[in-house]
Amino acid sequence: MKKEFLTNSTTVIVEDGIIKLNGHEINGYRIDELQNAPKPVQDQCRKAGVDFKACVYYGGAVIPREYAEEALKQKKEIQEEKERQLKSNVPGLDILREAYHDIERYHDEFNRMMDDEYNDGVNPPALPRYDIETLKAQYPRASAYLKAENWEMSSNYEKSDAGQKAKDAIAAGADIDETIKAMEAQWEAYCNDHIWD
Repeated sequence: MKKEFLTNSTTVIVEDGIIKLNGHEINGYRIDELQNAPKPVQDQCRKAGVDFKACVYYGGAVIPREYAEEALKQKKEIQEEKERQLKSNVPGLDILREAYHDIERYHDEFNRMMDDEYNDGVNPPALPRYDIETLKAQYPRASAYLKAENWEMSSNYEKSDAGQKAKDAIAAGADIDETIKAMEAQWEAYCNDHIWD
């Protein structure tokens, strides 16, 4: 998606949530009013006579409000499209996540119960309602997606990169077996290359 603004013979392009102005790209995630911008920025704006109502602080730059609003609108549309694509390409993801949360809840409550000297087994927490192995077999795409997402959260940048690539590929509809094999192969190759580091 792309929208162009013509201002004082300068064309400003807002494309895929990024503002392109005079050869610079401005990428932000929220709109701040100028009175909430850093003090040096406010001082420069006052000296330059910038209208505090017409401009905002976005992505480290002072720009007209309509550019920032258009950029955020595009980012929101892109995110909604990704979520729609994820739901259609990875069925059962919400169910599997809920099952993992239920198991985590059970373990947390069980540990709290055992730490409480007045309730060390007398009043146990409710057992998990889900059988993870059955759900993983029922929703293999969701299971593969969660495995890739887990790898993406790794502290090792190469493993994280492999997980992110696999997660994005699964969300886009790629074959899960090939994707997981490629993810594991990337990590194995990295480990083999750096075994003596």
